[in-house]
Amino acid sequence: MNPKLYRKAAGIGMIVLAVVIVLLVLWALLKYASRECSYDSQCPQEHYCGSDFKCHQVKVVEKTVVINDYSTAAAIISIALIIAVLLLRDNRWNSITNRFFSTKKEHQHPMHPQYKDMYWKKK
Repeated sequence: MNPKLYRKAAGIGMIVLAVVIVLLVLWALLKYASRECSYDSQCPQEHYCGSDFKCHQVKVVEKTVVINDYSTAAAIISIALIIAVLLLRDNRWNSITNRFFSTKKEHQHPMHPQYKDMYWKKK
């Protein structure tokens, strides 16, 4: 091949590369120049500079105040604790539990060996 042809192809490649670089630089400059703002100080009052480089109005968000009142819950728990202390003092708890959970009823079951003959008489 002809060495002059290689020089012409290399020259054309360099020109194309230079044009592409110039176009990229011009595109970046136009992009930077088309910005409405770069900082919040470049926007009017009550506006901010967004990520799209445009000024946006500041949205006002109202804060709702929630008041938690735990006094009734505290009163119920304290009354329950006072009742529990009064029951446990002086062994009153045992008398209450014996009424509902008496051990005597367990022995009166018909299948208990003591009462087996009473309910199941052999013929």
